[in-house]
Amino acid sequence: MKNTIAKLIKIYAIINGIACIILALVLSSSDLFTNYSSPFYEQGFPVFVFVAGTGIVVSFGIYALGEIIDLLQGIKDNTSGNKSGGIDELDTILPPL
Repeated sequence: MKNTIAKLIKIYAIINGIACIILALVLSSSDLFTNYSSPFYEQGFPVFVFVAGTGIVVSFGIYALGEIIDLLQGIKDNTSGNKSGGIDELDTILPPL
């Protein structure tokens, strides 16, 4: 992988996914969802699933964007002009008649 932007986006996506899972754990175990007198009592697991699931889906999308950038860079590198001074690859394999 030669593209640093693609690498940074992929690293950000991984960190974002981990941070969303940690946020979901902290949020679902907060006093709002564990206090008996709270109207949201025992709603911690659905909150965890929603926040963690949303974060993971978004992180996959960000990672996919980094992968697309990396693939496009590879395509650009492979289809750029000849660097051999105009000599075609076939000319080196089959000599001209």
